[in-house]
Amino acid sequence: MEIGGRRIKVTPESLHGVDRAAAWKTIVERSPNFGDYEKTTDREIPVIRLTPSVSLPEPFPPPQCRTPALAPTTK
Repeated sequence: MEIGGRRIKVTPESLHGVDRAAAWKTIVERSPNFGDYEKTTDREIPVIRLTPSVSLPEPFPPPQCRTPALAPTTK
């Protein structure tokens, strides 16, 4: 994955249940168009958490990540 000109290795994890619901709420709050799209489809939109595979130097991610809902998270 590349963020702010930096490439990092990530581990993907499909979210389900309460974890997915919490992440989806944050995504829709930050990008309401995803909530609008959800209303037009009969499928559940997958939510994938990307966790850095290695320690990241601070500060990371950059302060203004273009897609905040997709910024790396830590567990």
